[in-house]
Amino acid sequence: MKSGLIKVVGLCALLVLSPFAKAQTLNTVQFEDQHGTPIALNESVTWMIFSHHNDGAKLVKEAIDRAGLTDFAQYNGLYVADISRMPALVTRLFAMPAMRKYEFTMALDRDGDLTQGLPREAEQVTLVKLDNLNVVEQSYVSSVDEILAFINANR
Repeated sequence: MKSGLIKVVGLCALLVLSPFAKAQTLNTVQFEDQHGTPIALNESVTWMIFSHHNDGAKLVKEAIDRAGLTDFAQYNGLYVADISRMPALVTRLFAMPAMRKYEFTMALDRDGDLTQGLPREAEQVTLVKLDNLNVVEQSYVSSVDEILAFINANR
């Protein structure tokens, strides 16, 4: 009886602690930026901002503009935007021409496949610290000030 109880307690502890036992490791992903140039999520990236909805993308753009950031790679950073939910006509006629005017580059996922494995929560922007593609820290935010603080802390 005592042996069975110890096994149950041990199993419960394992289930509770298992999310912390192994950090998430991201895969190397090759994107294109808004100009059609290859841009990668790879081992050199130490921090990343990920937006997967229009409101989040607007927050990120405002934070980047306020930070005056024009070159993420200079600071080993990457901004990834999943634009797959945007209608193709809107993307082609309005969004892409607007994004090409941005002073910074952004990795784009046009069909949603490339960002499937990235951490996300509904209506939130994901901020990720990486070490050799291992997720060291992640948070979900919904304000320009939080994104701006993350940018400034990583450059």
